[in-house]
Amino acid sequence: MNDGSGATPFGYALEPVSAGDTKKIRVFIYGSPDGAVIAVMPPEAPAAPTETSKTATQVVIGWVAPAEVGDGVTGYDVRWRTGDATPGPWNYPDVLQGLAATVLSATISGLATATVYQFSVRAKTTGDNGPWSEALEVTTS
Repeated sequence: MNDGSGATPFGYALEPVSAGDTKKIRVFIYGSPDGAVIAVMPPEAPAAPTETSKTATQVVIGWVAPAEVGDGVTGYDVRWRTGDATPGPWNYPDVLQGLAATVLSATISGLATATVYQFSVRAKTTGDNGPWSEALEVTTS
C-alpha cells in the first residue's frame, strides 16, 4: 500500500517472546522507527470471592489470586451491586479500586440490612485489566 508520501507502509508480525510463552508476544512493526513492541496478555479472572464475615451493614470478602497472571498482578478491583431478582447497576467505589497485589480481601461497608448483594473481583497488570470473577451473592444480616 502506498499513500503517495514515500513513507514505508506499516506491517506487523507476531511471535512469542520465549518458547512456550503464551502470555507475552513480540509485535514487529515494519516501517516504525522502534521496530518492536512487547504486548502483555491480561491475567485470568480470580475465582469467585468468598464471604469471610458479615453484619447487618457490612460484608468482608476474600479471594485467591488467579493461576495465570500474564505479566504479574499489580492489583485488584472490587465491585458490588444489589443482587435480588432484578440486580442493580454495579458500584465501583474508589476505595475498592487499585488494591495492592498483596491484598486478597476487602471490606464493603454502608450496606442495607437484610439485602442481597453480589460482589466480584478482577486482577490488574501494568498492561491491562483481567475479566471480572464470577459473583458471590451474600445477604446481609
